[in-house]
Amino acid sequence: FLIFCSDSDLCENTHCHISLKLASNKEEIEEYQRIVSTFIDFGGSISRSNSFEIMSQLEQGRPEINFAENKYPFCIVWRPIRVLTWLVPFLGHVGIGMSNGVIKDFAKSYEVKADDFGRPAKYIPMDPDKVEGGAAAWDAAIELSSSTYGKQKLHPPFFDNCYSYVGYALSNMKYRGNDSWHMGYRSTWIFFKAKYVGFYGFAWTWLPFIITMTGIVLICLLFIDFESDSQIDFV
Repeated sequence: FLIFCSDSDLCENTHCHISLKLASNKEEIEEYQRIVSTFIDFGGSISRSNSFEIMSQLEQGRPEINFAENKYPFCIVWRPIRVLTWLVPFLGHVGIGMSNGVIKDFAKSYEVKADDFGRPAKYIPMDPDKVEGGAAAWDAAIELSSSTYGKQKLHPPFFDNCYSYVGYALSNMKYRGNDSWHMGYRSTWIFFKAKYVGFYGFAWTWLPFIITMTGIVLICLLFIDFESDSQIDFV
């Protein structure tokens, strides 16, 4: 069978140029057409290159996490922010992995970066089957969030930040049927449900916090001891 786009109006409106592709059975054709429709529904476009990528995903199944290359398909990832995480360990920087493992994150005002997140400390594997439309809807929702935040959003510390970017994508794809992934729920969920990237991730998350808190406690104890000595000398 051959897969092609027969609707010229659709192609003209969405810049949809789908290359001819051999398919082995009717089910594969229907799955491919469903994925194409999902991309278009989210305002995306299907190029000649990513049409082959979609077919490759159908053939290979869900890709695995590649820790060495920082590829986290269908994952939310987290890493500490210096000083902030040292004081409040459940706050950090988050990103979200595309189906191919590339991490996207809202780094600063009007800028969403791809494959520039660095090494995560924690991650949460997500299930694309809990998204209506599967992997295609997952990617399309992330692209929509990237387009919105990359062009329209400032990056204040506590509003419209990296958590908001990820939450907007999850809300768009209605992950687990939920279209309101607010910041408080996301940060708590990541803190308690995320897996550490080995001992490195655990140490990177907690060691600076422990050192900082130990230093603060020691300074407080020294100050209290100094005050006590001063009062004794005065008497």
